[in-house]
Amino acid sequence: MKKLWIIGSVLIAFILILGLAGCSGGTAGNSNTVVANQQQGIWVTGEGKVTVTPDIVNITMGVQSQEASVSDAMQKASDAMANIMAVLKTNNIADADIQTQQFSVNPQYSYDQASGKQNINGYNVTNTINVKLRDISNVGTFIDAVVAAGGNLTVINNVNFTVEDPTKYYDDARQKAVDDANAKAKDIATLSKVTLGKPTYVVETSSTPYPVYYGYSAAGPAIMSGQSSTSVNAGSTDIILDVQVAYSILP
Repeated sequence: MKKLWIIGSVLIAFILILGLAGCSGGTAGNSNTVVANQQQGIWVTGEGKVTVTPDIVNITMGVQSQEASVSDAMQKASDAMANIMAVLKTNNIADADIQTQQFSVNPQYSYDQASGKQNINGYNVTNTINVKLRDISNVGTFIDAVVAAGGNLTVINNVNFTVEDPTKYYDDARQKAVDDANAKAKDIATLSKVTLGKPTYVVETSSTPYPVYYGYSAAGPAIMSGQSSTSVNAGSTDIILDVQVAYSILP
């Protein structure tokens, strides 16, 4: 009786091993099929680009002050920033279009070779904001007014022309991207001497408006002494959308 029980247990274990092996083999087969299907056909990426005129400009600006004491640095930065904010109000910049980007207070150190220690010799206060300017016809004049208000503490990191709502241009860019993909696929099929089938996979991979940046160095005293107005031009910006398409190959 004991022998029969042992033999039965061995048979059951053997059957279970065969079953597991069969399941594993089936899974591998399905995985290979999926990989094979992904590698079949002609894969291309089409690009659609629409060039438009910017309708807004984002300007990162603010103040930076360094003084021996943190209170003096804070006070001077606060006064200069208040003057800049007054310019924004004069130009009817809405509160919703003003956003703080950075505010920091950092000690400045010097190294004493004799003692081998670092000593605090001042404090640096930085306060920058991002301003969305909707009237882009007089950007240079606006920057001049900001620089004059902030004086030597003024910081302007960049001027970024872009479009506020790029989605209204996506349909045109998308059509151009699909047309570009179709043309590429046909060329590849012709060169490869195969017959191009229908698309089997389509995905939109990106839709990004490319802003135009302008660097700017503040020059408060020069502006205030009668220098001509800063020249800043909006130019154009590109809205680019990509699609990836897979086409079948007909027998």
